Amino acid sequence: MYKMMFIFLPDLGEEAGEKVLDAIREEISKLDGKVLRTEYLGRRTFARPLKKQEEGHYVRLYVELGPEAIDALLARFKLNSDIFRVQILRSPAGSELPPEETDSAEPRESVVDEKPAEVGSDG
Repeated sequence: MYKMMFIFLPDLGEEAGEKVLDAIREEISKLDGKVLRTEYLGRRTFARPLKKQEEGHYVRLYVELGPEAIDALLARFKLNSDIFRVQILRSPAGSELPPEETDSAEPRESVVDEKPAEVGSDG
């Protein structure tokens, strides 16, 4: 399984963004791949300007795809001028699709709630 992060140009409208995503899904299916999930992460500001751009639309795809298809996909994505950046990460073997993120207002439990153990002795 692969996790793909796309950044689209900020001036790309919602309808045009859907067309680009459809083209991406089509390219993946041409290479015998399958899109498992699409997550819209919204418009975000970059930490620093990149190629005179200060923000972009972020989209993450979880994809089942053979490793031999990655280079072909990257080459095709470079030809699409609406795709500003793309990053493809391979998930470890046997990993499962992570649970969907929800936009709930409830605070999440922190993993680091406990006080750190004190080192040394008093005295």
